[in-house]
Amino acid sequence: MTRNELAARVSAQDKVYRGDKAVRVAAGGDKRTNEQVTVTVESEEFSDNNVVRDGTGHLITKTVTASGISISGDDARNYTLPNNTATANNAKIPPKDLTASVTAQATVYNGDKTSSVTAGGDKLTNDQVTVTVESAEFIDKNVAPDGYDNVTLKTDTVTRLS
Repeated sequence: MTRNELAARVSAQDKVYRGDKAVRVAAGGDKRTNEQVTVTVESEEFSDNNVVRDGTGHLITKTVTASGISISGDDARNYTLPNNTATANNAKIPPKDLTASVTAQATVYNGDKTSSVTAGGDKLTNDQVTVTVESAEFIDKNVAPDGYDNVTLKTDTVTRLS
């Protein structure tokens, strides 16, 4: 009697962008029903770490490669594993939501509502992302009655975060 070839299969899960290629996969194979064979994957990763969209803006699935595939279990001796790698093309990397922050700079009273602001966001450390504010105003031109330097920006006058 000869061993049956077991074709390992992997299926990947979508992962919100984190700046790396790590991914989770579920592994299986074409074993006979009720046989005790476990397919294990040593490492898995996306082909790259970027969010990819088609021309209409929809997310595109990416290639995931699983390697170091092995089989174990009581019935594993009845199977041979012809390849220790497998690929899946069913997972996407959706973009990470960016929370923008805007801070008004301390300003000496000048009769004007215009404000200088510093903008930022909770981007990943090594990513090149710039948050810009086209315009910002204080609620009014007057010094805050409590004497504090902090002021509130009109949320409807902070425009075009990009």
